[in-house]
Amino acid sequence: MSEEVRKQMIYLASVDVLRRLLRSGKVERKVIDRLNKKNAETMGCTVVEIA
Repeated sequence: MSEEVRKQMIYLASVDVLRRLLRSGKVERKVIDRLNKKNAETMGCTVVEIA
């Protein structure tokens, strides 16, 4: 598995965790969005919208 694919998989797993946190209501939307953006930047991925 290439490093790029590995980073994308990790980023998408983090998106899933953030979506679950948002649904649970334990974390504010603006915090979730900020974490998502920072994760994408760190992993070198395109930001996926947290819907």
